[in-house]
Formats: sequence, structure tokens, C-alpha cells
Amino acid sequence: MARESLLKQSWRETRETVERFLDGNRWFSVVVAAVLLVLIGLVVGHSRGDHANPATTVRADQPGVTTPPTAFGYTQPTFPLITPTTAPGPASTSNTVPFGGMRPIAPRTTAPPRRSATTAAPAHTTTSADSRTGGDTPGTTASTVPGVAPSAFALNRIAYVAGNGTWTVNADGTDPQPVAADAYFPAWSPSHSSLAVASSDNPGGALSYVSSSGSRFQLTSGGANEDSAPSWSPDGHKLVFARLASDQSSSSIWTINRDGSGARRIAVSNGCLNRDPTWSSDGTHIAFWSSRDHCGSSDGQFELYVMDSDGSHLRRLGTAANSGAPAFSPDGGTIAFASDRSGVSGGFEIYTVKIDGTDETRLTTSAGDDIDPSWSPDGSRIAFRSERVRGGIYTLNVADPSDVRFVVSGSEPGWS
Repeated sequence: MARESLLKQSWRETRETVERFLDGNRWFSVVVAAVLLVLIGLVVGHSRGDHANPATTVRADQPGVTTPPTAFGYTQPTFPLITPTTAPGPASTSNTVPFGGMRPIAPRTTAPPRRSATTAAPAHTTTSADSRTGGDTPGTTASTVPGVAPSAFALNRIAYVAGNGTWTVNADGTDPQPVAADAYFPAWSPSHSSLAVASSDNPGGALSYVSSSGSRFQLTSGGANEDSAPSWSPDGHKLVFARLASDQSSSSIWTINRDGSGARRIAVSNGCLNRDPTWSSDGTHIAFWSSRDHCGSSDGQFELYVMDSDGSHLRRLGTAANSGAPAFSPDGGTIAFASDRSGVSGGFEIYTVKIDGTDETRLTTSAGDDIDPSWSPDGSRIAFRSERVRGGIYTLNVADPSDVRFVVSGSEPGWS
């Protein structure tokens, strides 16, 4: 009890001493209160930061993301970042090659959002499949580039242009996948592991091709002359394309090796337009449209032409004007094309004709333009762009043209 009384007395004396000190030094009370308030604020702020909504928390390593365009009834993802390989393959320095050879395209300065690692395409190497088709990629190994989904380069896909770049989609319209931004006139390689495209920037008017790894290799220099509408040879060794003169008044047909070397003009312009060349499946012929027989007229007429793959034996296919966008059937015996020769509402329709100019058949009767035909791998259907009620890409049954199916909103279809 004595010890307890002693403790109480000590506590009372201590408290009285502190109270006398505070009464005589009121500034000390203010300082203590301020310090306590600051400490409480820091604790509360730290607690709120630990429990912030992760959806609104931006980390320093996250790239900026812009809202992508909306089409097809859903929100499209942005295009994957195109990254070059460290080994671009042989680059020609010969003065006879005007384009300087193949080289990788530099990555864009603004990185799009990263895709999940589970959808990243594996590194692409020269495979036995490429060898069997003559090879359509250089003999170098491309680095792994996340962004292009493996399904984008699957067989029986339709490449098309939507928004500001090239996509691919299943023939039934499912699983649309972005492949490359600023990429137009997509053309499948024989092994379906690459898409040749034309671009309007980086640099403008240049040809390049995108591999299944996501790497993009530049083939021509572009610039003042615009290169477009590439088409692969069946062995994958060459591409044929149209080159527009710097004044845009004429264009000619060229071929180039898949490594960017050996560019050669095989059809001169004659001061006229020569566009949309396409290689036959057996590699012996190239079809294109030209205004060469109407170059001096003011009606802008153009017709179909066929020549041997070296540019020899050029001949006009029929005499009806305003026909273009030729596409060889898988067996090489038939050409699909667009023409307004019917005169109905001034619109274009899809036709087929034998390579010798016989057996011309009209396949579509739409009130809107039907253009840019492309054959399915088995030759049973044709994909095309239509301006009918629901503008976009359709397919039709060659044996029963009334069997028309909508695929996706877009243009410039190319069937793998």
C-alpha cells in the first residue's frame, strides 16, 4: 500500500509540474499539436495510396494509350509496334538497283499498348515450309516481337484494310486481328508467312513486307515515286508492283527480288497508267490494267492486259473499256476483275474471263460498286469490296453467285 501511495504521489507531482510548464509556455502546446496533425495526415495519405484503384493508377513504365477507332461493332485494338530485326538481309549497292535493297523499318516513336505475352507471336525463322515454296522471307532470323497474334497468319484468312492499316480475318468474319499500321494493298506470300504491303509514310510510297513475327522489312525507297499493289511470284522469289511517276501522270510495272535487289521495269508507262499487276499461279503470266490504248483521250478508259512474266508478249484481254483489279484463279486459267461495262447505274461489277479472253461471265448485279476481287485458296469463292447496302467485304460462291455473304467492314481484300 505504501508503494502504491508513493507511485500516486509521484504521478500527481509529475502532472502538476507539466501543467505549470504548459501554463507558462503556451507556444509549446501549439507546436506539439501541429506536429501531431502532420503525422496524422501522412499516415492517412499513405494508407489511401496503398488502396488506390489500380485501374486509375499510372505507372512510369506504362506507355501512353489512345482510344482506338471503333468499327465492326466492337472497339478495335491499336496496331502492334513494328520492330526491325538486327539482321535485315543483303542490301544491294549496285547502281542498277534504284531502290537500295531491303532494310528493316525503324520502330515508331509512339508505342501502342502492350499485348499479353500469351498472344505474342514466336520468333520467325526460315523454315522447311518456306523452302518448299521457294522462300518468301530472307535467310535471317527475326527477333521475337510481341503484338501480332499467331492466328493473324493462319491459313484461309482474308487480309484487308480498315482504319489506318492492314488486318486479317477468318473468311466467316470472326477473329479480326491487326497486323500493321500504315499498310495498304496487302498481298499474301506463297507460304502465308508474310504480307507485302504499301505505305504512305515511313517513308511514303514504299513497299515492305510484314512477317508473322511482326517484323517489317522495307523493300523500296519510296519518296517522290509511289510504289503500290505488290504481288508475289508463286515461288516467293520476286514481287511485281506498280510504280507511279513523281508527277503522278503515268505508272509502269516493275519486278523486284524478295531481298530488295534486282529491281527491273518490265512494262513501260508510255506516258499512261499501268496499275494493279498480279502474278498467275504458275508464274508464267502477269495481268494488270492500263490506259495505254486510250492515253490520249479524255474519257479515262482502262483495259485488262496480260504479258509473260518477263514483260514479253504483251496483249490486251478483250476490248471493253473500264476494266481493272485483275486476280488469277488458283489454277491460273481464269481472271476475276471489276468492270462497269454493263452500264447499269454506272457501277462496277465482278466478272470472270478465261486467260485467252473467252467465256466472260458476270457474277454480281449490285446497285453499288463491286471491286477488288480475290480468290479463295480452293477457287470456290471470291472475296470483293462492295458499296452495296452494308458497305464492306463480301464473298460469293463462283458456282452460285447468288450465295453472297458479308465478312467485315473494310477494303482491298486479299485471300490467303
